[in-house]
Amino acid sequence: MPDDIRFHAILEVFGRYGFRKTSMDDLAKAAGVSRQTIYNRFGSKEVVLDWAVAGYVEQAYEKAVAALSDSNAAPADALVEAFMRWTGDGVPLLHGPGHGAEILELGMDAIRRAEDDPDARFGQALAGFLLERGQCAGEARAADIAHLLQMASKGVLLKSGRIEDFRTAMTRIVATVLDCRPA
Repeated sequence: MPDDIRFHAILEVFGRYGFRKTSMDDLAKAAGVSRQTIYNRFGSKEVVLDWAVAGYVEQAYEKAVAALSDSNAAPADALVEAFMRWTGDGVPLLHGPGHGAEILELGMDAIRRAEDDPDARFGQALAGFLLERGQCAGEARAADIAHLLQMASKGVLLKSGRIEDFRTAMTRIVATVLDCRPA
């Protein structure tokens, strides 16, 4: 099973049962490996969760940046698609049955402990996109718009119960922000 599927499957298991009730056997089944393999590779479910979160976030980053790199897409469409990959794909994990909010919080803790700040990297990619596509006049403005869009996407993630709701809200936000920028 490829790692991208494993990351998602493991996070779904944690979300379904909660961190405390998820067993190493549950994680092994989700990953398509033996329980012994999980123990040998990770040693604890805390390490499994950190690995899955880091992998999931890195893949979301790569997909989001790829969406921003699509020179054939209109700027608004590229931004919405980037946010679908960066934040929107988390809607089912957060709002599915079980313990999504708990796993989101534990995942955020894991990201804070890491040396890398993927949210900051994505913000830089967004600001660069806004500048390259002529959506902002200067670096400071592009950084501010990127920050605004990132914070809005997090609010939409919390409020949206379905991925379609997330897309609709982000489409509206992006259109408003791009339409209201100073000339």
